[in-house]
Amino acid sequence: MVRLSDIAEVKLEYPEADSYITNNGEKCILLSVEMKPGNNIVEMGKLVSAQLDEFKKTLPEDVKMFEITNQPVVVNDSVWDFMRELLIAIVAVVIAILLLLPLRVALIAASTIPITIFVSIGLFYLFGFELNTVTLACLIVSLGMIVDNSVVIIDDYVEFIGEGMDRKEATLRSASEFFKSIFSATLAISVTFFPFLFTMTGMFKDFLLDFPWAILIILMGSFIIAELLVPFLQYALIKPTKAKEISENSGGKKHF
Repeated sequence: MVRLSDIAEVKLEYPEADSYITNNGEKCILLSVEMKPGNNIVEMGKLVSAQLDEFKKTLPEDVKMFEITNQPVVVNDSVWDFMRELLIAIVAVVIAILLLLPLRVALIAASTIPITIFVSIGLFYLFGFELNTVTLACLIVSLGMIVDNSVVIIDDYVEFIGEGMDRKEATLRSASEFFKSIFSATLAISVTFFPFLFTMTGMFKDFLLDFPWAILIILMGSFIIAELLVPFLQYALIKPTKAKEISENSGGKKHF
């Protein structure tokens, strides 16, 4: 019987590390926690923080834990930033339109912003897009563009009514007259962001992978709402007498 120790030296040791992480010049361990798809990252962050607080109590005094980044906090801050930007966008649209048009017209145009946002979030869920930093950024970027299509259609309706056209015919004409122009403009803005998929590489490409598609969903959603919902709202809320007054006050000129 020959033992291994008789012919070799046996040691318990670690291989020389090719790379390592340091914090203030001291070697350390990096722990990264990732969320499974389909969960709420903010709620996950609260659970992870609670577990880390309990774990810190068991550590020796000379072992320290540092938080490098906390994505749940970033996402939560982004949500509140988006809500603030959404409120600012609605108020800004109402104030801007009130300079030329009455309150009802301003409210119809402004109402398309939250409606489009809710529809877009539903489409995100349908197509498997998570509500994260990237998609929230898309919603913030597109806030100023969502209302454009609706304003064009409403202004066209007011112009037709001012010319004495029947309310039903004016509604249909306003939705169809600039259909090709609105669609092409919306499509042109949407495809502007798709070069990201071909020019970006590595981690940046992975981060921006959903950005062009999310913009496309939001803007096309605003286009559909402008063509289907806005004509119904303007037919129901903007009466011919009021529309004629608006057209006469503006001298028969288009506002936008």
